[in-house]
Amino acid sequence: MHRVVQNQGQIRYMAVDPAQRRQGVGRALLQELEERAIELGILEITLHAREDSVQFYQENGYQVLRPSHTLFGVTPQFELRKRLL
Repeated sequence: MHRVVQNQGQIRYMAVDPAQRRQGVGRALLQELEERAIELGILEITLHAREDSVQFYQENGYQVLRPSHTLFGVTPQFELRKRLL
């Protein structure tokens, strides 16, 4: 979690090993990050996610804002946001 401005944070470089996916690991990490963000006074989280991770974030309350950059010239990214509280 990286604080962007006083009440806005950004999750950067979150990943779960493919062998551990669909077991609740990512959800637990995300919940912990969100709880800590709230403790720090962060009310909104943004992030950039690969296309194959967008559904995971949407299932956890994140909204797709727009397509973002293309990572390494080959991996499309999307910008997402979630308002906490």
